Amino acid sequence: MDGADVLTRAATAGITPGSFYNSKHGVIFDCCSVLLKAGKPVEISVIAEELRSSRKLDEIGGAAFLSEVLKLVPTTLHAGYFIERVRDLASKREAIRVMNETIDRLHAGSETTQEIVASLGTRLGAIEASTLTHGKRGFTVWTVDDFEKYLPPEDDALMGEDGGHIYWRDRELALLLGPGGVGKSRLVLHLAIAQILRRKWIGFELHGPPRRWLIIGNENSARRYQSELRLMLRDLPPTERNLVAGHLFIQALVDDTADSLSLDDPLALKLWRATAAQVCADVLVVDPWEAVIPGGDCNDAVATRDGVRQLRAIFSPHSPRFTPLIVHHAREGAEAARKAEGFDAGAFAKGSKTLRSMARFGVNVAPEDPDDGARVVLACGKMNNARKFTTRGAIMDESTHLYFSNPDFDVEAWRADVEGKRGGKSCSVRDIVEAVREGNHVTGKIVEAVGQSTGACERTIKSRIRDAVAGNYLAPCSPRGSYKLGSKKL
Repeated sequence: MDGADVLTRAATAGITPGSFYNSKHGVIFDCCSVLLKAGKPVEISVIAEELRSSRKLDEIGGAAFLSEVLKLVPTTLHAGYFIERVRDLASKREAIRVMNETIDRLHAGSETTQEIVASLGTRLGAIEASTLTHGKRGFTVWTVDDFEKYLPPEDDALMGEDGGHIYWRDRELALLLGPGGVGKSRLVLHLAIAQILRRKWIGFELHGPPRRWLIIGNENSARRYQSELRLMLRDLPPTERNLVAGHLFIQALVDDTADSLSLDDPLALKLWRATAAQVCADVLVVDPWEAVIPGGDCNDAVATRDGVRQLRAIFSPHSPRFTPLIVHHAREGAEAARKAEGFDAGAFAKGSKTLRSMARFGVNVAPEDPDDGARVVLACGKMNNARKFTTRGAIMDESTHLYFSNPDFDVEAWRADVEGKRGGKSCSVRDIVEAVREGNHVTGKIVEAVGQSTGACERTIKSRIRDAVAGNYLAPCSPRGSYKLGSKKL
């Protein structure tokens, strides 16, 4: 199963047909290796035909034995463990053989003890060395002079900010994390379009050349993407729209191919490989991660590492720029929102922290106000390449579903608001509107009324007043500092 990848890893580890205790397994392994070298598919029907033509099928017990072996391997998730296990046991059998021969030599008495012991040491040393280095390339290690001569790529930047700050480069795993319903998929779609067109994305500079983007996921329907794309692309001139159309590819949930995306599903793996070869994506967006990670358990550190490794193995041969962007769920509620930035940013996502440790760059997305889904907060979740970016607010334009920076975003007010929600002492836009509806029109009276009913601080209440005005729930009126109900109803 997963022949090309597993066989390549096995060969790199030094596995040969002789590494298997059961000679039948050695025959099958040798056949698979021959097929791989010949560029033929490593599948059970092809293996059976190859063994039949070489008159070895009966030797292993026929096609029935092949089917039996296949049934015993439900997943390739832990292929690395079994490769090492086979290699280790083969080394132990070789050590046993060498020591048994040594015993025979000692009994024969034709050699001195010193000669036999020296020979044993040499042979066991060779076995030890093979378990450590055979077939392995080792880490890439440079000298000081090598680093001096290194010329970094000039066009590998993907995202950054003014001043030469580059946050995300080709081949680096990036994360976009946020609770359900915060707009992660829409943000990523806008990000892809902005990169292809070399436009800013919520204050971030996006760098070219335009990458080929592929979005794979099973949460957003074809109808949803149709609606989003119509709004986002409607004002583009034909040349720019065609540029996006040639660089943006999205999985359409219109048939049964989305039933499973998990990397431990053999059928899904075939679909992943075929799609990788077809699209040759530079940037792969996985949305959401839970649908793809082997086993579906985001708490599994081993599955997390293996899932990212498998994606790289599948896509990297088709694009030297291959860069994964994983969209993953964060925890819900005010307590979780507080962890979107600062010291607790590493605890924002659900599940194992292994995913964050593997990433070079990450954006945490939190709601600015639970009553207004068009407003979100973007905070730095992970930064390896430069200084952390400043926490910022973003507002979705209802007419285009594109996001723009919120110039009135007050990060301190938002923090105070989140802290208030944690203690049950915050307020919402609805609280502000109700206070005005009850006859409190002057700012001071609104602050007093809402403060008494919710316990929220003055700064938070004033921030919610600004939000209510921006959302057209309130409108300024005379005298200065007074408000009336706006055109939009709650």
